Amino acid sequence: MLCSRKKKANLKHSTTIAVPSMKGHGYLDYTIENHSSKAFEKMDELRRNNQLCDVLIKVIYNGQEEHFPVHKIVLASCSPFFRAMFTNNFRECYAKEITIKDICPIVLERLIEFAYTARITVGEKCVLHVLLAAMRYQMEDVAKACCDFLVKHLEPSNVIGISNFAEQIGCTELHKKGREYINMHFSEVTKEEEFLNLSHCELLDLVNQENLNVLCETEVYNACVRWMQWDLHNRAQYFNVLLNAVRLYALPPKFLAVQLKQCPILNKENSCRMFLSKIFQEMSLHKPLPPTKVRGNQLIYIAGGYLHTSLNSMDAYNPQTGKWIKLADMLEPRSGLGACTVSGLFYAVGGRNHSSTDNTDSNSLACFNPINNQWTLKASMNVSRNRVGVAVVDDTIYAVGGSSGSEHHKSVERYVLEKVLFGRIWRT
Repeated sequence: MLCSRKKKANLKHSTTIAVPSMKGHGYLDYTIENHSSKAFEKMDELRRNNQLCDVLIKVIYNGQEEHFPVHKIVLASCSPFFRAMFTNNFRECYAKEITIKDICPIVLERLIEFAYTARITVGEKCVLHVLLAAMRYQMEDVAKACCDFLVKHLEPSNVIGISNFAEQIGCTELHKKGREYINMHFSEVTKEEEFLNLSHCELLDLVNQENLNVLCETEVYNACVRWMQWDLHNRAQYFNVLLNAVRLYALPPKFLAVQLKQCPILNKENSCRMFLSKIFQEMSLHKPLPPTKVRGNQLIYIAGGYLHTSLNSMDAYNPQTGKWIKLADMLEPRSGLGACTVSGLFYAVGGRNHSSTDNTDSNSLACFNPINNQWTLKASMNVSRNRVGVAVVDDTIYAVGGSSGSEHHKSVERYVLEKVLFGRIWRT
């Protein structure tokens, strides 16, 4: 009996465990979805407690010094810059302490926190500093978050500065978005101080863009004049080269005539005056002019019409994209209207409102601005004109013929843009 008890005692302390057979029962493939996030939470906890950290980053900035204990593998996992530093036999690969200069400690702290938590918070005051650091340390996700924030907050007053900053640090996507915004909101941007502080080379680069979203080339000309008047003494010398960037043959003749009479810069720059005067004479004599490509998208408009009742819809076709665009509805339904464009603005003239409750001819003139997608009423004609003929000569709109009820008109009216007035010029 004693011998038997000893054997049982020895069995209790044995390390050999028999494993049962599981043949024919397949495989286990099990994944814990939040394992990575939990692991990084633990690593971040270790970092904050300075446990198992293998390098100390010492930041020297504005005479101040701050220390950040970190794990090399964490920084290397989200930054090619730190990966190269810690894996390519550089001195820092074996160092227990590295020094970084010219970066704000608060910014570096946010980048470190992002490496551990995948979360970063930026605001208007620090976003450019964080973006610069993210580009420097090749943390693409942080850079993209900063760029997305900046794109959402682009305004005419800051877009030039942000776009130039992005170009300087090599952030191509943000620079591209900035240029697109400048082109789309050119008129608003040119009224801001950032625009007036451009160098003449930067201004030339801007006004040479094909896709400036302007109603008329007069906006480009006026922007150049506004830039020169900001510092006329030093900038007048660039007028000639800027005129060559403006598409002068796309300027309305009346606009050129006003500039030749009233522009103070032309009074000082005689060579520029002679240049513009020559172009104006060619236009006045209706000589064949050099082909001039108009800036921005050229659209084909369709306004109003009739389908059971008169329509108030407005659409445009973009030949460059091959797509139709839905625009703001007209202020009233119209069929049989006349239409034209002057200086980039679309004008709807006359027509008829024919519905189940109404059937009246119209004498109204409405103007559509494609920049802000809005309609405004202008001066009404003297008589209502349905199925009216419309033409534009020297930026003056002519309304020819048409009908009102059973009466067919033989009269012609014109709309003089400067005077904003419809006036009958003759009757036959």
